[in-house]
Amino acid sequence: MEHIVPQIKRELQAKYGHSMIKWYEAVEWKEPLIVGLIAAHVALLATVVLTRKQLGVQFALFVLILGLVFVAEHVNRWCRLNWRSFATQNYFDESGVFMAIFYGGPLLVIGFLQLVRRALLWWSMDHLDLVMLASMLTCAGFFVLFPSQLLSMKSMVNMVVIVKRAEYKRQLQAKKATKTE
Repeated sequence: MEHIVPQIKRELQAKYGHSMIKWYEAVEWKEPLIVGLIAAHVALLATVVLTRKQLGVQFALFVLILGLVFVAEHVNRWCRLNWRSFATQNYFDESGVFMAIFYGGPLLVIGFLQLVRRALLWWSMDHLDLVMLASMLTCAGFFVLFPSQLLSMKSMVNMVVIVKRAEYKRQLQAKKATKTE
């Protein structure tokens, strides 16, 4: 088993290493578009971390993240047509690779971290039932595996219902605990 991981790593580097280097060199890293996207993601992550104990803010940020990912395809299409007004080169191809790497990917990671943190918090407070945890992780895994299908209205509503139901259960149990004291 120990020799498999290095072998896979070597194969991936041999297969994709050259194209990754070419891609890295093709990106103008000091371009305001790139710097702005990175700064926006860092600011969003900092906001998520700093407001981690404020459920309302966390919920609003999560909905914002989902909304931003939802419009990524439309933003990519608009950017592909208007890239000259804000970039030095056209990063926006038909398949949306740039948008996936620089825009959608970090947003999905931040949203997933929010879900995991909330799940761990509920787990540690013993207020999380396994069905809800499985539902949250299934939804998050589906979003990562199929970002083009991210957020049909039904999946968005299901995610909101799951989160709100769990928070309501937690609030009820907290009220019961304060009444018994």
